[in-house]
Amino acid sequence: MATIKEVAKLAGVSPTTASYALNNRPEVKEETRKKVYLAAKQLCYVPNKLAQGIRNGKSNTIMVITSENIESGNTFSAEFLGILAGARSFNYDVLVKLVDSQNIDDDEIERLIGSFSDGYLLLGNHLDAVARVLTKRNCKCVMLSSHTAAPVLQVNSDGKMWIKKMTEHVIERGRHRPAYFCYETATTEELLRYKGYCEAVDKKIPGQKLAAFCCGPNGSMVEEQLRQSISSGCDAIICWNDVLATQVIDTLSVLGYGVPGPIAVTGFDDNLSYPNSVYRLTTVRQEFRLKGQTAVKELVAQIDADQPNMGDIFVPCSIVDGNTL
Repeated sequence: MATIKEVAKLAGVSPTTASYALNNRPEVKEETRKKVYLAAKQLCYVPNKLAQGIRNGKSNTIMVITSENIESGNTFSAEFLGILAGARSFNYDVLVKLVDSQNIDDDEIERLIGSFSDGYLLLGNHLDAVARVLTKRNCKCVMLSSHTAAPVLQVNSDGKMWIKKMTEHVIERGRHRPAYFCYETATTEELLRYKGYCEAVDKKIPGQKLAAFCCGPNGSMVEEQLRQSISSGCDAIICWNDVLATQVIDTLSVLGYGVPGPIAVTGFDDNLSYPNSVYRLTTVRQEFRLKGQTAVKELVAQIDADQPNMGDIFVPCSIVDGNTL
């Protein structure tokens, strides 16, 4: 691999001048810059970004820490693609550290922080412990699509508000006994979306009994919960996400109910495609790539200002009307 000294020798300049030219320093004449660029191209010279970073205190690298299966084509996968697009636009490299969030300890977190990164982007759930250590060390950090009590900047969609809007939308369309279906209520986001459903029912149908059903991990209890909700007279099911909505629709079909028919179904995400399906899900559209790009933008702003930040940034959503309502 060619060195800066070899580039300088071929261009007929000093190594310092060659370095200044490749870094677009204004004191280098245009004629000299062209000679250095030509020499670098001929030698296939690749700048050593790590060495440059050690000298100037920056690596132009951010680390994404996640415990999610970002390779599986889920919502976090789409957000990760947004992270990559955002990093490219700011000329940053991305390191990815996959962790077991249930078993990670402070020593492992400290080793992560010791890595040569300018800032950290926490993607997904159960990364509270990481966020606490990062903020204690005054690191630049953004949490994406999750919640924490640690004082970090959080980029998300306002799940509570948009489940509330969807529930109100369903009620305004004549469905007056809506139920809420989720997998569990183990995370802050799950609880917030449930609260959005409750507020909408209380606002639109005062006195109406709330009907919430937890379907268990991976929807193992969908059929059982559906039978209960049907017997209670529900006429719409507001689902935690699109995956659960499709499970509900499929199970309703097995039970002899077409959708919308007597029961309507809505989702949340708008990240699924069913080219051969007769259903076009009524759902809340999240802008996943925009979320990832926004997280990178905010992290780079912290790095440039050399100061951590905190608060909440909500990326806009919208309701998509399909034929399941």
